[in-house]
Amino acid sequence: MIATYSLAAFVRDLDALVARHGDDQRAIVMAGKPLLARLLQDMSWLDPRCREPRGPSVQYLLYKHPAGKFTITATVFDVGYHTTVHNHGTWGLIGVYHGTEREERYKRIDDGSRPGYARLRPAGEALNPPGAVTHLITPAEDIHRIFNLSPHPSLSIHVYGADLDGRPRQQFDLETGAIREFQTRSVRLS
Repeated sequence: MIATYSLAAFVRDLDALVARHGDDQRAIVMAGKPLLARLLQDMSWLDPRCREPRGPSVQYLLYKHPAGKFTITATVFDVGYHTTVHNHGTWGLIGVYHGTEREERYKRIDDGSRPGYARLRPAGEALNPPGAVTHLITPAEDIHRIFNLSPHPSLSIHVYGADLDGRPRQQFDLETGAIREFQTRSVRLS
């Protein structure tokens, strides 16, 4: 079966969109949302191994732009898993393919002058069923937490405006305000 909108076509369209909008994160994510929604309609192109959980969560690297303009991963969250409250430091798009994910968003309300500390307030919540696409814009709309609400592993496609592998990011403790640096690594299939 031939996919109606392939990963290669999505990459081509996203590359043109990023080139057209430059550093305008809002324009990129707003124009990118319908492209990702279209990609989610037929995922026959996805390697079946990218649907398998490996522990609580795993990100399978699907594409890394040669000039570092964006990356695409297939992310699997196991049953009952939720991320920490965290940021990305770049724009992003997240489209749910399988399962239902709840996203809690947060806004930083302190001035950032105290090292290792942040005050956050809730900034909304969304229930994201299959086909839903959400976005991230740094720094104002970049902090969130995701829960897999499904009785099976969830699968979502994550697109980021940078390579997050090894990139320092932040986790936030809502009770103490403590910030902890962390890094993630994507699995590359051969």
